[in-house]
Amino acid sequence: MKPRVRWGDLSVLRVVLIAMMLLGVVLVGFGFKMWADTRRFLATAEPAKGVVVRVDEAVVSERRGSGDNARWVDVTRRFPIVEFRTAYEQVARFQADDGSLRVGDSVNVVYDPANPRHARLDKWGNRWAGPLALWGAGLGILVMSGAVYLLLRPW
Repeated sequence: MKPRVRWGDLSVLRVVLIAMMLLGVVLVGFGFKMWADTRRFLATAEPAKGVVVRVDEAVVSERRGSGDNARWVDVTRRFPIVEFRTAYEQVARFQADDGSLRVGDSVNVVYDPANPRHARLDKWGNRWAGPLALWGAGLGILVMSGAVYLLLRPW
């Protein structure tokens, strides 16, 4: 005897697929917001040369694995402190997001002239990695769930 698919089962699946499509749209939207915020910051930001003056280390607990194999592991994270001079010769420092930097490394920096502590490393990843990841994930979820939704439509 063949198992029968009930209408209620498909309607629940359709609701889940619609929710996934909405999630995809939201992720794409957040990607565009992140891209616009970055462009707005870079429109007024000033470039500078910086140097890593210190690297702070902290032990943080991270969850590894999933389900029954999940466990907490202590991991040492590195937080480089970058120092640079503004256009007005003011010395400013900020915590960089690249844990591979070492004391004495020279880096390119962009900073907000109104608030030099609001600075970041001037590299491709800081400009594009976040928006591209959100766009890719959002479009992937949107396309996959949309395709499955269309396949379930009664012809």
